[in-house]
Amino acid sequence: MTSTATRRPGHRLLAVCTGNVARSPLLAAMVEARDPAWRTRSAGTHASGGQAVSARTLAAWAAVTGLPDRALRAHRSQGLDADLVAWADLVVAVEADQVRALRRAYPEAAGRVASLAQLLAEPGDLAAITRDLASREPSSAFDVADPAGGDARAYERAARRLWDLAGDLVAR
Repeated sequence: MTSTATRRPGHRLLAVCTGNVARSPLLAAMVEARDPAWRTRSAGTHASGGQAVSARTLAAWAAVTGLPDRALRAHRSQGLDADLVAWADLVVAVEADQVRALRRAYPEAAGRVASLAQLLAEPGDLAAITRDLASREPSSAFDVADPAGGDARAYERAARRLWDLAGDLVAR
């Protein structure tokens, strides 16, 4: 195995959302679908452990990717913990509030934590950008809207945005 110092940052990605039942499991599955070399896990800042993704999440996956949903069907929600954060080369959240929560709970990981969309809006090396973003306040302008409580279109909009972001991430 390659050391953390020489491995391309991002090969181990932790995707974070609120409940770990829609956006973060979608993102984790989408990154691996776009590039199987990436290893992903997902967690929620306020997750109740053991919940499956919703039928709307599965439908959004199918509508956006057209790929089998085995990984999503097997997914069970989990909360953030120190082991997950330590495992990841890159920790991406889908909302600015989640970035703030991660930085408060895991200050030692601040240089590996960023809002996914804010990270990708910056040109250059992902690891360097993430370290730079650690000194800046995350912006809610980059948030991926939470579809929870919304209709099927809300889930599909979130899934389409995540699919595009996953593509941009693995291309870097």
